[in-house]
Amino acid sequence: MKQIRATACTGFSLLEVSIALVIIGLLLAVGVLSWNTLAETRRLAKARAQLLEVRDCMLRASLLHEHYPSDADFLRCSNATGLDPWGGGLRMIRGVTTAGLALDESFAVVTDAARDQTLTLPDGNASRAILLPEGENRTSIAFAVVSLGKNRAADHPSLAGLNTATIVPLAASMDFSSPTKDDVVLPVQGYEVMGYLRNVVGPQ
Repeated sequence: MKQIRATACTGFSLLEVSIALVIIGLLLAVGVLSWNTLAETRRLAKARAQLLEVRDCMLRASLLHEHYPSDADFLRCSNATGLDPWGGGLRMIRGVTTAGLALDESFAVVTDAARDQTLTLPDGNASRAILLPEGENRTSIAFAVVSLGKNRAADHPSLAGLNTATIVPLAASMDFSSPTKDDVVLPVQGYEVMGYLRNVVGPQ
């Protein structure tokens, strides 16, 4: 009769299985973090594109109505683009004292009602500025379009009004300067409104 020789078991030990599971877990965690980072980068790019779309819509309104973009212009333009990528509504900072103020003859487009009137320019006071992450202070703000980002809340006390109101006036040193915060802002200065009108219809 043929004898069958017993062989030793060569399976994985509990320690080896544990190490393998730890490695797999780490790889999965890195993959999830990378995916989340990529997804957030895409949302940020989409938010910036959305702010540009609203800005362009408001500049077209200034050409059509011959005035600085008004609160109503912002609401119409922002409603057309919808919520930001995080599901929050867009906000506006108003830099002109009287929203919708007619543009006078220093602009390319002139209304009869605005002729010979002194134009109210956006506030150029250095203490009333928007501070950007690049370290630049923007003054003479006609308007700014804002997304409050992932947390849907203003990240600096100077921006607290944006938590409760869709449109707020330009205040002292509205601070978007921290690159670690998630607020996104697109400021538009008075000269940009003028430049847009001149590029579209030419100087008069």
